[in-house]
Amino acid sequence: MASPLRLDELSPVEVAGRLRHLGGLVFFDSAGNFPSGNSRPVSVIAACPTTVIRGNIHHPADLDALRAAIARAPKPGGDQGFPVGGLCGWVGYEGDFVFGDYPEMLVYSHGDQTWWESGTLSTRLAPQAPAGTAEISPFTPLASREKFTTGVSR
Repeated sequence: MASPLRLDELSPVEVAGRLRHLGGLVFFDSAGNFPSGNSRPVSVIAACPTTVIRGNIHHPADLDALRAAIARAPKPGGDQGFPVGGLCGWVGYEGDFVFGDYPEMLVYSHGDQTWWESGTLSTRLAPQAPAGTAEISPFTPLASREKFTTGVSR
């Protein structure tokens, strides 16, 4: 069950930054442009998976392990309109997959700008996201101007 939460007007990006120190950070950011009438876009942040399942969808034993993890997952008591825990991960082009079991999540509702929490992740927010310095290397072209111009001219 999720409960409402006050995070002092922190954005999802700021909250994700303050949870970077935890392992297995997941950040599904839905802050983009949505068509009018889109119902309730949310951003989901999770960390510290209880288990991680790795495999390949083309290997039956790996798929069975993933199905077993789904079957073991607790079923929510009702529909919150957003996730309150679950498997998060990816499947690559060659079928490799990695999924973590995340029972704790922070969910930000962009429509009404409210936070919801399943678990206690908010108690583990770092005081401030570590400051980083972005460095951009000098531009080095891979082709001469003449070669590029010839290649793109019609």
